Amino acid sequence: MAHAASAAAHKTVTSGPYDHAGAGVYARHRGLQRGVLEAVLAQCRESCADTVLEVGCGTAMHLRAVREATGCTCWGVDPSPAMLGGCAAGSAGLHLCRARAEDLPLRAAWIDLVYSVDVVHHLRDLDTAFDEMARVLRPGGVLLTATDSEATIRARPLLSGYFPETVPHELARYPAIGRLESAHAQHGLEIVDAFVVEHPYVLTDVRPFRERAYSCLHLISADALAVGVARLERDLPLATVSRNYVIVARRQGANRGRL
Repeated sequence: MAHAASAAAHKTVTSGPYDHAGAGVYARHRGLQRGVLEAVLAQCRESCADTVLEVGCGTAMHLRAVREATGCTCWGVDPSPAMLGGCAAGSAGLHLCRARAEDLPLRAAWIDLVYSVDVVHHLRDLDTAFDEMARVLRPGGVLLTATDSEATIRARPLLSGYFPETVPHELARYPAIGRLESAHAQHGLEIVDAFVVEHPYVLTDVRPFRERAYSCLHLISADALAVGVARLERDLPLATVSRNYVIVARRQGANRGRL
């Protein structure tokens, strides 16, 4: 690593869904997004990646799966010490660091594949983060961003169907796809593909929703949460699907930014 993450990043205090209590709920109830993982692994194969970085790795569940499937050297950064604290078990072979996307503690042009899963709506500064991700990618390296579009947010079977109060909050905090496209272009990242991935599953337990394992559930009232949980519990078990909008881009040009 050529430089340390900034002091500001290390002073960050997280709260709500990613503080100590929230990290425990997340670790208990959130699982792999299989469709996203398959997309990441496909890019690892196609780009012959040796080095992989997950931005906003949380408890590193996806990063561990990438490491196990590919044997790549895997780095993960997250600003929450509580989330990283949940990575200790089973994190052998992973290089984990407390840092923000806006100040990545990695040298320039070193990483073959950078990816993030449901992270861009949490970024403090979208353009600075994309500049940093472009900086650490080697020329020709791949950036994969798994996020949500307006269409996938509105069509969420569980969160939007049972907790419709989450929809305006999500539309407000998720960057529009056009905004993400602009950020890619501005920072020398050429979009080569965009598609929706799916992860079908059967929900048998309402606790992830009652305990607010999804950050958007922290944005609605206790009454709205209780109504949605009661409706959902009556419908269990429930076959459903989780979707993500995936953008794949390649870094253009020569080395950029600080070393």
